[in-house]
Amino acid sequence: MKIIGQLPKLSFFILLLLFLLIYSLFLSRTPVHLNQDELGFALNAQSIANSARDENNRFMPLYFWHLGEMWATPVATYFSSLFLLLLPLTETTIRLPSVFVGLISTILIYLLIKNTTKNRVLAVLTSILLALTPSFFIHSRLM
Repeated sequence: MKIIGQLPKLSFFILLLLFLLIYSLFLSRTPVHLNQDELGFALNAQSIANSARDENNRFMPLYFWHLGEMWATPVATYFSSLFLLLLPLTETTIRLPSVFVGLISTILIYLLIKNTTKNRVLAVLTSILLALTPSFFIHSRLM
């Protein structure tokens, strides 16, 4: 009986491991090349990681001028710069932060459902459905 009571917790941790595997598998090859937005954020993140200045030489800006068209919030850039402090500038490193954002989103939806319904099984199923939703998968890969 004790093992049955632990299944939702065990399922959640298995889900997290599967999520990391699925979302990080072939990270440098899917999509085939970096898109314009990924490159724009990566350039600013690399610049922040190297000098604490963006590509326009502003010190730790609150917003980033993105691709000469719009102001972008700094969350993605600063989060990516943390990875670039430790890892080399590669396609995998540029896309890795989006895997963690997707993972955090899955954990948050699990906690939301578990705390509102008090049903761990429903929370695990909701997390699985979120992680396997194609639009969420694509968006997480292209943060």
